[in-house]
Amino acid sequence: MKVLVVGGITAIKEKMLFGKNVHVKFVTCGRDRCACRFGQRHGPYYYRREKTESGRYSDVYLKPQTVNLNFAYAVVGKEDVILDIGKLSDLSPIFESCTVFEVKGPLRGGRGM
Repeated sequence: MKVLVVGGITAIKEKMLFGKNVHVKFVTCGRDRCACRFGQRHGPYYYRREKTESGRYSDVYLKPQTVNLNFAYAVVGKEDVILDIGKLSDLSPIFESCTVFEVKGPLRGGRGM
């Protein structure tokens, strides 16, 4: 059975980025001719906010961890994934907050969708 998981990419990223208080930043690099100086910033970069000894907060960059995902997936669009699973109860718990649709029939690509 194939299922479409709406927002599946976000769920996978959240699983890969452990910790609480994780937030996203889009940044500028400071180079003169870079597109980020004109509004198209680099990112997303994920940060965890930590309290320092002085009581102030500091952002710590989080590199995506290599997580052993026990399923194969195909990316559809920017945020959605298609999974091939045996039955709906086999769906990974990381997708519990996502909307899931069963895909019936062949998937078609291209402009004629």
